[in-house]
Amino acid sequence: MNPAVTRETFTTGTPAGRRAPWRRVVERLRGLDPRVADALVTLSCALLAMLDAAHKYRTGVVHGFVASIVVAALCSVTLLVRRRHSELPVLAGLLASIATDEPTLLIFGTWALTRCGRHPQALAIATVSAAYLVTRPMVGTAVMSADALYHLATGIVLPGITGAVLSRHARLHALAARQVTHLQASVDQAIRNAVLEERGRIAYQMHDGLGHHIAVVALHADAIRLNADQPGKVRDSAGIVHDTARTVMADLHHILHLLRRPPDGDAGHPTAAAPDTGGGQESVLPFLDTLVANLASVGVTATHRVEGHRRPLPEELRQALLRIAREGMVNAVKHAPGAPIELVLAYRPGEVELTVANGSPTGAPSAPLPGSGLGLAGLTVLADKLGGSLRHGPSHGGHRLTATLPAP
Repeated sequence: MNPAVTRETFTTGTPAGRRAPWRRVVERLRGLDPRVADALVTLSCALLAMLDAAHKYRTGVVHGFVASIVVAALCSVTLLVRRRHSELPVLAGLLASIATDEPTLLIFGTWALTRCGRHPQALAIATVSAAYLVTRPMVGTAVMSADALYHLATGIVLPGITGAVLSRHARLHALAARQVTHLQASVDQAIRNAVLEERGRIAYQMHDGLGHHIAVVALHADAIRLNADQPGKVRDSAGIVHDTARTVMADLHHILHLLRRPPDGDAGHPTAAAPDTGGGQESVLPFLDTLVANLASVGVTATHRVEGHRRPLPEELRQALLRIAREGMVNAVKHAPGAPIELVLAYRPGEVELTVANGSPTGAPSAPLPGSGLGLAGLTVLADKLGGSLRHGPSHGGHRLTATLPAP
């Protein structure tokens, strides 16, 4: 099948780029103001009714030419209120059919009753049909005559069914429009939620990565100031500051790359590699060694130990442990200056537990360390996502943070 042939070709018989003339006319009529549309319907009905009454003015109850035309015109005016009072046009149509034996207004009235009315449509058609047949003897026509049955079918039943079909189509169209609006609102809300979630994820990543590195820079900058008379320590601290600054720049480039990447980046733009945390199945322990060594180099008493049988851990779990350890150690340095810090990584059946504990502070920090208030909240969300738990609070005059995560 030719891919250029669209769905519209099958439904209208015309190519997608061209619309059938009748469809263009319908679309323009749909765009009319309701009051303008009612006025046009009323005018059309009045003209048709007066033309027909001019030929049948001797067959109804009213025999005068002018009187028949006036009755037809006045009864047609009721179509102006067909949307609010749909019964009036059909009553006026019955009156006009008696006065002038003219069915035009009855056709419009029955259509208006089933199109705009709130009554059961089948009952409405049956009621108007019965009223029409009962009044036929008043204009000299037998109830079951061929002429009466013909006008019943073409002037009441057919317009009534047409109005009912149009009414059902309008209701379905309104329902579909409401559903589309609701669906669009749901999609918009989902997009807003996704944007907020992504912003939160980026904020937590920046807090964990950049926040830690900035804290290290601040600690070693303070160490350089305090050890200005010891070139060896100054040189070591300056080297750590230099390496940390390069790491910060690499992390920033990575985050900016993720933010600038188009939504289909996976297809045509390879994803940037995440910052390296050591690699390998046992990357947790070397990282902890480095973390403790960095703190010790600036005078922080920090130790760590491993309990249980060591085993490989999934990448997502390793990243979570690194994040929790880093946040816990930095928080201990910020909020408990001078206190000893102990980090314990315990391997247990079906889970792994990481504890960061510090004693009572023994001094005051010589320089404030940056913070965002997102650390523990982000760690709690992370632990819940992995099916674990995070607990933290005072312990023996200090503070303890414990994360328990399921592990194979």
